[in-house]
Amino acid sequence: MYKKGIMRKIISQVLFFALFLTGCTSGSFESAAELYAKGEYELAMEAFEKAADENPDDVDVKIGQGFNLAMLGKTREAIDVLYPIYEGSVLDGPQNEKDVDRIYDLGSILIDLYIEEGSPVNAGYVSDQLIFLARNTDEKEKYQLKSAEIYVELYKDNLKYEAAYRKALTDIINLSIYAGDEYVALVNSYRAGGDYKGMLAAADNMIIYMRGRSAHIDNFPAVIGAILDAAEVSGYDEYEKKPQDYYAAAQEFITLAGDKGLTYEQKLRYRIVIAERMHQNDVAIRLLGVYLNHCKDDEKAIKEKAFLEDRF
Repeated sequence: MYKKGIMRKIISQVLFFALFLTGCTSGSFESAAELYAKGEYELAMEAFEKAADENPDDVDVKIGQGFNLAMLGKTREAIDVLYPIYEGSVLDGPQNEKDVDRIYDLGSILIDLYIEEGSPVNAGYVSDQLIFLARNTDEKEKYQLKSAEIYVELYKDNLKYEAAYRKALTDIINLSIYAGDEYVALVNSYRAGGDYKGMLAAADNMIIYMRGRSAHIDNFPAVIGAILDAAEVSGYDEYEKKPQDYYAAAQEFITLAGDKGLTYEQKLRYRIVIAERMHQNDVAIRLLGVYLNHCKDDEKAIKEKAFLEDRF
């Protein structure tokens, strides 16, 4: 069901505005709006239907019906009521600020209703329309970000659309206050597509971006994992950066994680991996010993330590 807090905000901006300023003051409509505001949506639906019988062509009554259907969890019915009003408003062209406000309010709720229904293509279509109708930079960027978020979800599991997926991730990175997850996803996307040069470029940008934002990282394992993957890839060819550069960056982020980002045991495991990959077997053996003091029953670590000791 659509979030009630958001719906009440919209009703206060659109439905009550229409009620008191456009002359639609029928008793049934006013009663429906009051019941809606109280959260009595079943009763409000009856009142909206009565108001629709009294004023069959009144757009504000139809908007109220659509919002109320959304609150009742009747997503498809809400879309069927609201989209024709939205589409008609766009095609007719806004005549004043109130018309533009209505288009944006209707478009915003339709985006969320389409997402709730599982129709991201339709949600993206509406969001893209709002970008072109934007009156200022803030409005334009708001819906550019919304469209990018929709397309990331739409394309993330389909390599056929990897270019569109990466563009959407890049848009989020450029428009968001913090986009750490998107940076990791971008690195992983290049890796999955076998574009190692692109992967390393994305990893380099991610490292630079996140150095000053460590307090906002909520998934240090994903970040460090992406850096370690970059280190492995950088050894395949003559890239500007070498594996040890990425291993140094991974160590840096292990430290930045602190106790809240990684457990002591996780930090040890990452450092063991780095030591092994850098062929520092003596360091790896020592760290494995420390690790096994805390995790005595980890059979994999026991075998790993024995294997390294035999080789060393």
